[in-house]
Amino acid sequence: MNAIVHADYAQQGAPIRMALSDDRIEIENPGLLPFGLTIEDILQAVSRWRNRVIGRVFHEAPFGDGVARSTAAVAKHAGLSQRATLTRLKSMTARGLLVETGTGPHDPKRQYVLA
Repeated sequence: MNAIVHADYAQQGAPIRMALSDDRIEIENPGLLPFGLTIEDILQAVSRWRNRVIGRVFHEAPFGDGVARSTAAVAKHAGLSQRATLTRLKSMTARGLLVETGTGPHDPKRQYVLA
């Protein structure tokens, strides 16, 4: 989730990469550190969201460990309208960050979960 929240989505065609080894998992984000953030800050657990909307959604309505959330639940936590939230959830789904569950786009029980 951290890689998704902190990714630089302005860089088209630069995916988040994951490498699995016997003794570790490496996750690589494209882009540089956000302006004003240093390696020393990171070592002291200082964090800055590149994308405040995505960061707030994941912080307040976590999708971790297979937990699915409805558009209404995410909208409530993000403080956005359901229409604005749905637009963002669809964009995240198109980018492969979330998976949409349900029988179709108009299913009232449609939910989103981390890909």
